[in-house]
Amino acid sequence: MIKKINDEEKLITLGIEFYNEKKFDKAKVVFEKARKINEKNIKTLNWLGQSYHSDCQYDQAIAFYLKALQIEPDSIEINKNIANAYINKGEIKQSIYSYRRLLELDKDNPEGNANLAVGLVFEHEYATALEHIKKALIFDSNNPVYLQIYSSIKYHLSDFSFVFKPPTKSENIEPKKNNYLWGSYLFGLIYHPDLSADEIRNEHMRWGSLYENMPIKNYTRPYSGQPIRIGYVSPDFKNHSCKYYYDPLFSNHDKNKFEIVAYSNVQKEDDDTQRFKGYFSAWRDISGLSDEDAADLIASDEIDILVDGCGHMRDNRLGVFAFRPARIQVTWLGAAWTTGLPQMDYSIFDPFMAPEGTCSSEEILLLPSTWTAFRPGEKAINTIVSELPAIKNGYITFGYSGRTERLNYKVFKIWAKILKTIPSARIIIDFSIFKNTKNKEYYSEIFKKYELDLARVEMRCSSNIFQGLQDFDILLDSFPHSGGTMLFDAVWMGVPIITLASRPPVGRIGASLMTNIGLEDWVANTEEEYVEKCIFFSQSTQHLASLRKDLRGKLLKSPIMDEQKFARDMEYCYTKILNYLPSDSESKKSKLINKLSNEKEIENPKKDNYLKDKMIDKFIGRAQASKDAMAN
Repeated sequence: MIKKINDEEKLITLGIEFYNEKKFDKAKVVFEKARKINEKNIKTLNWLGQSYHSDCQYDQAIAFYLKALQIEPDSIEINKNIANAYINKGEIKQSIYSYRRLLELDKDNPEGNANLAVGLVFEHEYATALEHIKKALIFDSNNPVYLQIYSSIKYHLSDFSFVFKPPTKSENIEPKKNNYLWGSYLFGLIYHPDLSADEIRNEHMRWGSLYENMPIKNYTRPYSGQPIRIGYVSPDFKNHSCKYYYDPLFSNHDKNKFEIVAYSNVQKEDDDTQRFKGYFSAWRDISGLSDEDAADLIASDEIDILVDGCGHMRDNRLGVFAFRPARIQVTWLGAAWTTGLPQMDYSIFDPFMAPEGTCSSEEILLLPSTWTAFRPGEKAINTIVSELPAIKNGYITFGYSGRTERLNYKVFKIWAKILKTIPSARIIIDFSIFKNTKNKEYYSEIFKKYELDLARVEMRCSSNIFQGLQDFDILLDSFPHSGGTMLFDAVWMGVPIITLASRPPVGRIGASLMTNIGLEDWVANTEEEYVEKCIFFSQSTQHLASLRKDLRGKLLKSPIMDEQKFARDMEYCYTKILNYLPSDSESKKSKLINKLSNEKEIENPKKDNYLKDKMIDKFIGRAQASKDAMAN
């Protein structure tokens, strides 16, 4: 049929029909034939760009958009399309330039303002992003995507006063946008300073209810004991902070007893990706597969235990787990809480992160001492522990070096109390967003509101955070969500942490770390005690100087850096949950929402010579007993 058509307009009409039917390959052929008739028809060039764009062939799309812009540089539609192509390709700086060009032509364009805001978020220009998303909402105030972008930018700026709540049923929202709404919402929710753990867990489960009636994929291999096949699913097999925790586990797996397979959702591979590939017996790239196709692949690999290493972080593949392609499904690391997915069986923590009563939609498994091992990167290893800054300065410098969504009004009030109580003290906030002047101005206004003395607060962005940490005497952990990698980096650099044992589990990452290195005294149980510990520990520079010299050694000798022991603990845990495997008729297990009652308080492993396998036995056995009771 196509061969018989030689009229340019008829070809364009036919191409649009194919495009609307998502038959992009056919659309390309038709538009290419139209282009041969008239190479300078921008309508044809634009539709060619869109056909390649919708088929995720961004380079080709951009090439056609550029050809069109050479002919008509002021086209609003084509400037918008090329900006969208750049952001989808991950060329953020170029997308920002193109969106700004679009807004020069149409300053009130809501999509242009909203998408520019998204690009600016990637560059950590949050204050400017906030201005643009507000403009988009002026012209489209009920757009759910714009509302979620606005909410997300606000929590990046430590402000949780507006939270957009996605509807459970979203028939009028396309799946890709709905995934964004929920993913961004749930990831932000775990930082909220005023919500209870129950409320946050319940919202995760509300999202999970969207996947309750998914078809289950068949895994046919009967569990025979050895080797156990473990599949790890992650978008972060790359230069990402997760590598500091992945490396100790993956490199120490017992390859004689465990066959490990990577299911990579990495969007852009790098040198770290190539290194990760060496850890696995098989590497599967699922970045271009649908959830169902990825689940089919996993089921065909006959995986015994499938591990999610992401949670509700960016580029997660929780939708794959909804098809239950593996016999047992576990979430660990990543967002480090719950998924809310009914098909997710277990979440893995330690006794200090997840004390009795911790909320989770999965059954909680506790490792003996630490929920993760840590391996510092090359930059950290090559940076020496410096002398205590207070000796030279004559005053104590508190510091914070983590993400700003972990900060909130409660933290700022505590910081203000600390500075008022210790008149000579200073605070350094060292993170990437503070290289931007508008962000600094934004936070200056916040600090004034909470009566922090701006003359004693330094906002900066160190090019090398390990050198930046050399200026800290004490690190102040955030709450109710603890810091993440910043805590491990600080201890490595000899900087002790004052942390609040807050809303578990993510509010107790700092408590877990400090307990595992034998510094339980640095863990506060109330906000008042947090301030008291700041006062107490800042009084003796001699003690701080001595601790600074010893802290890296404490970390090296702790369970946190005992990579082989941690790998054995994880493997023992995997073996045990397979041994408790229900029969086929019970394979869709009922959910035990952390009903772990009538158990004595968990012992401190430091007081029990580093508890061994009995801790895992105890908690798997407890979960099994509860399951049996529920079944009866």
